[in-house]
Amino acid sequence: MTDKNSNRELKVLAKGGIVSLGASVLGRLFRVLSHILLARLLGPRLYGLFVLTFTITAMVQIFSLMGLHTGMLPILAKEMKQGNMASLNQTIQKTLALALMSSCLIFAAFKMGLSNILAINVFHQVELTEPLNIAILGVISMSIVMVITGFFRGIMEVGKSVIVRDVFENGARLLFILSVLVFFDFNIISAVWASTLASIAAAGFAIVLILVWGIKTNKLRNLTRKKASDRKVEYKRILSISMPMFISGFLYISLLQMDRLMIAYFLPDMKGSVDVGIYNVATMIALQLTFFFAAIINIASPMLAKAHVNKDEKSMKKFLVKTAWWSLIATSPLYMIVVFYARPILGIFGQEFSAGALALIVLATGQLYNVATGPVGVVLNMTGRQIYDLWNNIALFGLNLIFNILLIPKYGYEGAAIATFSSMLIIHTVRLIQVWKIFNIHPFTNATVKTNIYMLVVVMVALWTQYMSFGLGVQSIFFLAATLLFARFILKTGFDAEDKEVFYTIVAHFGRSVKSNVIK
Repeated sequence: MTDKNSNRELKVLAKGGIVSLGASVLGRLFRVLSHILLARLLGPRLYGLFVLTFTITAMVQIFSLMGLHTGMLPILAKEMKQGNMASLNQTIQKTLALALMSSCLIFAAFKMGLSNILAINVFHQVELTEPLNIAILGVISMSIVMVITGFFRGIMEVGKSVIVRDVFENGARLLFILSVLVFFDFNIISAVWASTLASIAAAGFAIVLILVWGIKTNKLRNLTRKKASDRKVEYKRILSISMPMFISGFLYISLLQMDRLMIAYFLPDMKGSVDVGIYNVATMIALQLTFFFAAIINIASPMLAKAHVNKDEKSMKKFLVKTAWWSLIATSPLYMIVVFYARPILGIFGQEFSAGALALIVLATGQLYNVATGPVGVVLNMTGRQIYDLWNNIALFGLNLIFNILLIPKYGYEGAAIATFSSMLIIHTVRLIQVWKIFNIHPFTNATVKTNIYMLVVVMVALWTQYMSFGLGVQSIFFLAATLLFARFILKTGFDAEDKEVFYTIVAHFGRSVKSNVIK
């Protein structure tokens, strides 16, 4: 790939990232509004029970997917390069078949008594049984959603993936919650039904979307049939790539979800539910910091896979560096808002949730480090090094488990936040070193290093203001000073010629779009 082609793809990455970002912001807004309503209407304890229900189903969802939604990406990249449409069709059909089979088996296990075992014997909360029996309906539908959106990502139709997962599903959830609030009695059962129905609606929308895409592009016709032996080989091919990603994905999601489960397990019934509720709000707010990073990774993943297939390590480095830098610039101002205004932000969900300010600051700092290191995990997975990420997550699963066992019984949700932060710090550092050793590339430039150092100073100041219990006015002065210094630094040293070229291209692109719409 020439420098000219590489720059062209960088512009595609930026434009696609901006479009994906817009949809992602809308979807995340729907999600946050839904949880504000749930937290304020249910209160910390019942909200915690709601969160625990969907944390369990999220863990179960990993088993139903078996890594198929990410495992198909390298396969699709190769098939797209070869123009092999028959193999493309076979891949999506067989991936869906595998995901549906495994999710139906899991659904049956819950209906046969697994939900009772988890609710009564593991978490000692009888109230959890009925919500689990309802929420498990969404596992089948979400398997469909994840596979279809994974397919769209693999064929570079990222916008459709974002619309289904970020906009439609979260929008449907908010709509169903409001409908329940208006027309029915609002309680935890009706809230769980609202969220489950949103997942089912998203699956229906995803199916319609892929059928419309197939009809319009003529790509679902003339499917070639193969012998049973060939089909077995195809399934083996899909599973051989997906299984390491499944194990790695399970362990990584466990790192993110384990804390809620262990809070509920270790702490007394009511205390556990309340702490799960507060901790979930803090985690959800911290995760919003990655919305630009997640949006741009949706575009970068297939590009990285393509660059690897073309053996173009120069483009891989460029994608890694620019993804990390652009994401860091976009995330840092939001990070400063969160760490300086942690208590007021949490208070939006209800006054009781303000107690989670320290946990929020710790978790937000972990997410900023995630952004700063760039998509190093994606690089490993998209270049056939899934085994590295697998061993990373096996080691860190055990480490996070130990941290949680040591910290949660004594410090509750704040201990869980420290455990999660520590695990994230280690996993991203290890991935960073591996990518550097294997490909001799890393996401850091002088500007990113300086920005990271500055953010470290910011969090120290924010923690100090929290410790000193300064009023909102004093905190606002510190925040304003930090923001102005950051803006000055970015404007002075942050943008090179390539950044500016891409920025002007995006502005021109959207300018033409706006002008066209005005004329119409």
